[in-house]
Amino acid sequence: MPNDPQTFQAGLLEFYKESYNAELENKEKFNNRLTFNLGILTILANICVSFLAEAPTYRPVFIVVFFYGVFVLAAILGLTAIFFFFRALGIPFGHPYAYIASTNQIEEYVQALNNYNDGVSEGERINVEEQIRTNLKDQYSKSAAVNANSNRKKTRALTRAMVFSVLSLICLLISAGPFFAIKFSAGKPPEKIEITGPVKVEPTK
Repeated sequence: MPNDPQTFQAGLLEFYKESYNAELENKEKFNNRLTFNLGILTILANICVSFLAEAPTYRPVFIVVFFYGVFVLAAILGLTAIFFFFRALGIPFGHPYAYIASTNQIEEYVQALNNYNDGVSEGERINVEEQIRTNLKDQYSKSAAVNANSNRKKTRALTRAMVFSVLSLICLLISAGPFFAIKFSAGKPPEKIEITGPVKVEPTK
Protein backbone atom coordinates (compact mmCIF):
# COMPACT_ATOMS: atom_id res chain seq x y z
CA MET A 1 0.00 0.00 0.00
CA PRO A 2 1.51 3.37 -1.03
CA ASN A 3 2.40 5.86 1.65
CA ASP A 4 -0.13 8.56 2.45
CA PRO A 5 1.27 11.89 1.06
CA GLN A 6 -0.36 13.84 3.88
CA THR A 7 1.23 11.60 6.52
CA PHE A 8 4.60 11.89 4.79
CA GLN A 9 4.44 15.70 4.65
CA ALA A 10 3.36 15.86 8.29
CA GLY A 11 6.28 13.64 9.29
CA LEU A 12 8.68 15.75 7.24
CA LEU A 13 7.41 18.92 8.92
CA GLU A 14 7.91 17.36 12.35
CA PHE A 15 11.45 16.29 11.43
CA TYR A 16 12.41 19.80 10.25
CA LYS A 17 10.82 21.28 13.36
CA GLU A 18 12.86 19.02 15.65
CA SER A 19 16.05 19.85 13.73
CA TYR A 20 15.30 23.56 14.03
CA ASN A 21 14.70 23.34 17.78
CA ALA A 22 17.81 21.20 18.28
CA GLU A 23 20.04 23.80 16.58
CA LEU A 24 18.62 26.57 18.78
CA GLU A 25 19.38 24.43 21.85
CA ASN A 26 22.92 23.92 20.55
CA LYS A 27 23.26 27.69 20.28
CA GLU A 28 22.41 28.08 23.98
CA LYS A 29 24.83 25.30 24.98
CA PHE A 30 27.50 27.01 22.92
CA ASN A 31 27.06 30.23 24.88
CA ASN A 32 27.82 28.33 28.10
CA ARG A 33 31.00 26.94 26.54
CA LEU A 34 32.00 30.47 25.59
CA THR A 35 31.81 31.54 29.23
CA PHE A 36 33.98 28.59 30.30
CA ASN A 37 36.63 29.32 27.67
CA LEU A 38 36.63 33.00 28.59
CA GLY A 39 37.41 31.98 32.17
CA ILE A 40 40.44 29.98 30.99
CA LEU A 41 41.69 32.89 28.88
CA THR A 42 41.33 35.19 31.89
CA ILE A 43 43.44 32.83 34.01
CA LEU A 44 46.10 32.71 31.29
CA ALA A 45 46.19 36.51 31.09
CA ASN A 46 46.58 36.85 34.87
CA ILE A 47 49.46 34.35 34.94
CA CYS A 48 51.23 36.15 32.09
CA VAL A 49 50.86 39.50 33.82
CA SER A 50 52.23 38.04 37.07
CA PHE A 51 55.26 36.62 35.30
CA LEU A 52 55.93 39.83 33.39
CA ALA A 53 55.69 41.93 36.56
CA GLU A 54 58.64 40.05 38.07
CA ALA A 55 60.36 38.84 34.92
CA PRO A 56 64.05 38.05 35.49
CA THR A 57 66.70 40.07 33.73
CA TYR A 58 67.70 38.34 30.54
CA ARG A 59 71.17 36.84 30.46
CA PRO A 60 72.65 34.03 28.36
CA VAL A 61 72.15 31.36 31.00
CA PHE A 62 70.29 28.15 30.17
CA ILE A 63 67.61 28.48 32.83
CA VAL A 64 66.81 32.07 31.83
CA VAL A 65 66.81 31.29 28.11
CA PHE A 66 64.60 28.27 28.77
CA PHE A 67 62.12 30.36 30.78
CA TYR A 68 61.80 33.05 28.13
CA GLY A 69 61.58 30.50 25.31
CA VAL A 70 58.70 28.61 26.93
CA PHE A 71 57.03 31.82 28.09
CA VAL A 72 57.10 33.34 24.58
CA LEU A 73 55.66 30.09 23.19
CA ALA A 74 52.89 30.24 25.81
CA ALA A 75 52.14 33.85 24.82
CA ILE A 76 51.93 32.94 21.12
CA LEU A 77 49.61 30.02 21.85
CA GLY A 78 47.48 32.26 24.08
CA LEU A 79 47.16 34.92 21.38
CA THR A 80 46.16 32.22 18.89
CA ALA A 81 43.51 31.03 21.36
CA ILE A 82 42.18 34.58 21.65
CA PHE A 83 42.01 34.83 17.84
CA PHE A 84 39.88 31.69 17.58
CA PHE A 85 37.77 32.83 20.55
CA PHE A 86 36.88 36.01 18.67
CA ARG A 87 36.14 33.91 15.59
CA ALA A 88 33.75 31.84 17.71
CA LEU A 89 32.04 35.07 18.74
CA GLY A 90 31.59 35.89 15.07
CA ILE A 91 34.14 38.70 14.91
CA PRO A 92 34.50 40.15 12.32
CA PHE A 93 32.24 38.23 9.90
CA GLY A 94 29.44 37.11 12.20
CA HIS A 95 27.44 33.90 12.40
CA PRO A 96 23.91 34.41 11.05
CA TYR A 97 20.87 32.70 12.58
CA ALA A 98 17.47 32.29 10.94
CA TYR A 99 14.10 32.07 12.68
CA ILE A 100 10.64 31.07 11.53
CA ALA A 101 7.82 33.58 11.37
CA SER A 102 6.28 34.73 14.63
CA THR A 103 2.79 33.63 15.68
CA ASN A 104 1.43 37.09 14.81
CA GLN A 105 2.89 36.90 11.32
CA ILE A 106 1.44 33.42 10.79
CA GLU A 107 -1.96 34.57 12.00
CA GLU A 108 -1.88 37.54 9.63
CA TYR A 109 -0.95 35.23 6.75
CA VAL A 110 -3.81 32.84 7.57
CA GLN A 111 -6.22 35.77 7.68
CA ALA A 112 -4.96 37.02 4.31
CA LEU A 113 -5.50 33.57 2.78
CA ASN A 114 -9.02 33.38 4.20
CA ASN A 115 -9.83 36.85 2.87
CA TYR A 116 -8.57 35.78 -0.54
CA ASN A 117 -10.72 32.64 -0.50
CA ASP A 118 -13.79 34.69 0.41
CA GLY A 119 -13.42 36.74 -2.75
CA VAL A 120 -12.88 33.99 -5.33
CA SER A 121 -14.80 31.03 -6.69
CA GLU A 122 -14.61 27.52 -5.25
CA GLY A 123 -12.14 26.35 -7.91
CA GLU A 124 -9.70 29.21 -7.23
CA ARG A 125 -9.58 28.84 -3.47
CA ILE A 126 -6.33 27.97 -1.72
CA ASN A 127 -6.04 25.08 0.71
CA VAL A 128 -5.08 27.14 3.76
CA GLU A 129 -3.95 24.20 5.90
CA GLU A 130 -1.73 22.78 3.15
CA GLN A 131 -0.29 26.21 2.35
CA ILE A 132 0.60 26.88 5.98
CA ARG A 133 2.14 23.42 6.39
CA THR A 134 4.22 23.87 3.23
CA ASN A 135 5.48 27.31 4.28
CA LEU A 136 6.30 26.15 7.80
CA LYS A 137 8.14 23.12 6.43
CA ASP A 138 10.24 25.36 4.17
CA GLN A 139 10.96 27.83 6.97
CA TYR A 140 11.93 25.11 9.45
CA SER A 141 14.13 23.41 6.85
CA LYS A 142 15.98 26.55 5.70
CA SER A 143 16.37 27.96 9.22
CA ALA A 144 17.67 24.65 10.59
CA ALA A 145 20.24 24.48 7.78
CA VAL A 146 21.46 28.06 8.36
CA ASN A 147 21.65 27.59 12.13
CA ALA A 148 23.42 24.23 11.82
CA ASN A 149 26.07 25.80 9.58
CA SER A 150 26.66 28.66 12.05
CA ASN A 151 26.83 26.25 14.98
CA ARG A 152 29.41 24.12 13.15
CA LYS A 153 31.62 27.14 12.43
CA LYS A 154 31.34 28.43 16.00
CA THR A 155 32.03 25.02 17.52
CA ARG A 156 35.06 24.48 15.30
CA ALA A 157 36.51 27.87 16.23
CA LEU A 158 35.81 27.39 19.95
CA THR A 159 37.34 23.92 19.93
CA ARG A 160 40.53 25.36 18.45
CA ALA A 161 40.48 28.16 21.01
CA MET A 162 40.19 25.57 23.79
CA VAL A 163 43.07 23.47 22.40
CA PHE A 164 45.40 26.47 22.14
CA SER A 165 44.33 27.67 25.60
CA VAL A 166 45.25 24.32 27.15
CA LEU A 167 48.58 24.23 25.31
CA SER A 168 49.32 27.77 26.49
CA LEU A 169 48.47 26.83 30.07
CA ILE A 170 50.78 23.80 29.89
CA CYS A 171 53.64 26.00 28.66
CA LEU A 172 53.02 28.49 31.46
CA LEU A 173 53.09 25.71 34.03
CA ILE A 174 56.38 24.46 32.58
CA SER A 175 57.85 27.97 32.66
CA ALA A 176 56.78 28.38 36.30
CA GLY A 177 59.60 26.03 37.42
CA PRO A 178 62.51 28.05 36.05
CA PHE A 179 60.72 31.31 36.90
CA PHE A 180 60.58 30.55 40.63
CA ALA A 181 64.03 28.93 40.56
CA ILE A 182 65.51 32.15 39.17
CA LYS A 183 63.48 34.27 41.56
CA PHE A 184 64.54 32.44 44.73
CA SER A 185 68.16 31.94 43.66
CA ALA A 186 68.59 35.68 43.27
CA GLY A 187 68.27 36.13 47.04
CA LYS A 188 66.54 38.91 48.88
CA PRO A 189 67.04 42.31 47.25
CA PRO A 190 68.68 44.99 49.40
CA GLU A 191 66.33 47.23 51.30
CA LYS A 192 66.05 50.85 50.27
CA ILE A 193 67.78 53.26 52.65
CA GLU A 194 66.19 56.64 53.05
CA ILE A 195 68.11 59.60 54.47
CA THR A 196 65.64 61.54 56.57
CA GLY A 197 68.02 64.12 58.07
CA PRO A 198 71.18 66.04 57.25
CA VAL A 199 74.37 64.05 57.25
CA LYS A 200 77.31 65.65 59.00
CA VAL A 201 80.53 65.30 57.10
CA GLU A 202 83.76 65.99 58.98
CA PRO A 203 86.46 67.69 56.90
CA THR A 204 89.55 65.63 56.39
CA LYS A 205 92.82 66.88 57.88
